Amino acid sequence: MPRRLLPEDGQRPSKSLILVIFAMAILMKAGIIVVELML
Repeated sequence: MPRRLLPEDGQRPSKSLILVIFAMAILMKAGIIVVELML
């Protein structure tokens, strides 16, 4: 999957998809950190 730094929002929704995956990864990492802190 080639990641381009060009503003191609009208052509492909890949930018929003990358943002969603990035947000989910951050949420999972934060959840793991919280679980480790609570244990």
